Amino acid sequence: QLTFVFDRALNRAPTAEERSILRRLYERNLKRFSANPASARELLAEGEMPLPPKFDAVRLAAMTTITRAVLNLHELITRN
Repeated sequence: QLTFVFDRALNRAPTAEERSILRRLYERNLKRFSANPASARELLAEGEMPLPPKFDAVRLAAMTTITRAVLNLHELITRN
């Protein structure tokens, strides 16, 4: 999933270092949301897209943080 998110956003696979950074970020957020599932549900309540009927809120919230990090990479943002 980490590679998929990165590839879809940047049209390239992450380097080993980038993958390692994303993995650590995911694991840190997975631990944080596991300790407080209510914060995971709060994060996922944002936005317009309805959530699937059956989902793991903790894992989805952790992946959401990965997606947000990738979408905020300098490489992705176009500047004039």
